[in-house]
Amino acid sequence: MDERILLIASVACSLVGIAVLFIFSGSVAAEESSISKITGGVIDGTVAASGRVVKIRDSGKVSVIDIESEDTVSVVMFKEGNEHILLSKGDRVQVRGRAGIEEGKAQIIADEVRVVG
Repeated sequence: MDERILLIASVACSLVGIAVLFIFSGSVAAEESSISKITGGVIDGTVAASGRVVKIRDSGKVSVIDIESEDTVSVVMFKEGNEHILLSKGDRVQVRGRAGIEEGKAQIIADEVRVVG
């Protein structure tokens, strides 16, 4: 009897914990950053940015996309796991990833790329 009560209590606590994590996960997101702050080196770390695709360079496993809003930034997107994303010049995209400086130029290593219009 005691083992059954313990089992029921542990399953109930697990379900409540999963529900709480699910609810809070929707409210945690990177704030959208302006591209000029990323290219100016003001922001380093996780960012979200949106803009228009102005250039696409494809090299097998990696695509480098230049997006432009008020400034231009390069976005590095690994193909693995993103095969379903088809981008064209002129597409409006929203990018979420890690910003940093590589060879003196700002770039975003994309975790997620979405076409928004």
